[in-house]
Amino acid sequence: MPGAHVADYDSGAITTTSVSSWAVSGVGVSVGDTLVVGVTYGGLGTTTNRTVTLADNLGNTYTEITLPAAQWYATNSTGLRVFKCQVTSAGTATITATPSANCDYTGIIARKFTGGSATEDGDNCALENSTTPASGAITTTVNGAIVVGFAANTSSTAGSITGNNGSFGGSYTITGTGMVSQYQIQATAGSVDSEPTVSVSANWISAIIALQPGASTATLSAGTATPGNTTATIGATTDQTSGTFYVVVDTAANLSGVTATQIKAGQKASGSAALASGNASVSTTTPSVGVTGLAVETLYSYAAVQNNTNGDSNVVTGTFTTTNGLDQKRFRFRNDDGSETAATWAAAENADVTIPALTPKRLRMQVAATGDPAAKSFKLQYRKVGDGTWRDIN
Repeated sequence: MPGAHVADYDSGAITTTSVSSWAVSGVGVSVGDTLVVGVTYGGLGTTTNRTVTLADNLGNTYTEITLPAAQWYATNSTGLRVFKCQVTSAGTATITATPSANCDYTGIIARKFTGGSATEDGDNCALENSTTPASGAITTTVNGAIVVGFAANTSSTAGSITGNNGSFGGSYTITGTGMVSQYQIQATAGSVDSEPTVSVSANWISAIIALQPGASTATLSAGTATPGNTTATIGATTDQTSGTFYVVVDTAANLSGVTATQIKAGQKASGSAALASGNASVSTTTPSVGVTGLAVETLYSYAAVQNNTNGDSNVVTGTFTTTNGLDQKRFRFRNDDGSETAATWAAAENADVTIPALTPKRLRMQVAATGDPAAKSFKLQYRKVGDGTWRDIN
């Protein structure tokens, strides 16, 4: 699933006084979102670096991306750290950075994406006194990677991005500060370097990270239903052979608007139990599930979904009508040479016979009824070998 940039958030103007924590608030997140967060800080004029942890009020987990040692610019007492988060708890987040010791010149930029994963696909970091601070190149391995660059300085003169490097876009600057960022969704994997053009030449510390795109959910197509008298087998075609295939069967009205979550729970759209349901592990591209307990000669609707580690597939739906509940079980030809009880058999049970023209024969058949099928009028038909037309016997 290719990534897409959604929104950016920042902590406001960089705080130049000593603080024990700093935060960015109002970060609206949904489950499955990917956050890439850059955190900058100063060491109160010393050459001693700090460790930093990141957390939010929703309980999401922020993992620091391990950058090269250049994430700390001792000459300028500036640090830059980058974190990633796969959102598991939705809401409005306040993301708080907590250092191992007080800091000054603190700031946060949080960039929100959809379609990302937690799998890293490269990172780098470098120090440069320039108006084009370069992070150093990385080489991604997967098409569609989310690539984000950050640069920060604690110069008395604030900087901002005035131009992006190559295919980068989405420049972002904390107003009136020296923390900047740019991103790109890299269509084709390969070498890439974050090197924005900034408004001031200063002791910049720059970083670049890449996250692989998230895996796509399965796609179901070509839903099928093979009905019996009181049973049916529901199937579909999938492009992923893993997870579980779920099916519910009920009336069309009861399944109108049914969701993937309800199907997995064996429910109809109202949330109560569907008339019939089932599930099976997916190991082929044509998974199927059998359901029972249906009525004969009845129109039904079905809905199906596949779930695996990538999430829920699309929902496929369809209709079918169960058969009439009548099955011919066996037959036997009888000679026309006596009464119903005294006539002789012309062949064994279920055996075909060759009958000369104008020779009368009797035929007995057994028809089994399942459920309570409606009354039927039966007829016999015949056709010649090689002739596709069946004709009634009057």
